[in-house]
Amino acid sequence: MSYIINGKELALSLKQEMAADVATFTEKYGRVPHLVVILVGEDPGSVSYVTGKAKASEEVGIKNTTIRKDASITIEQMDEIINGYHYPSDFADRLHKEVSALLK
Repeated sequence: MSYIINGKELALSLKQEMAADVATFTEKYGRVPHLVVILVGEDPGSVSYVTGKAKASEEVGIKNTTIRKDASITIEQMDEIINGYHYPSDFADRLHKEVSALLK
């Protein structure tokens, strides 16, 4: 047995479901989910990907901040940006380690 899937209808349904989840999150925690992306450099594929994620998050009610930095950014500068946001300490430590590995 085969099924015909309408991609546009499925995408709309999933976005509506996600928007409802975001609303529930906001009611439960008193804040809107926030996606923060630090885009380092100008790789066209990365720029396109991040732009798509910003648009998708906006469509479902997730706050989005994209911070663009030159490829010459230092780990100390990245730390300043990351530390400007309030994350659980274990998450910030893990993120720092991943960023450090990428910038080496």
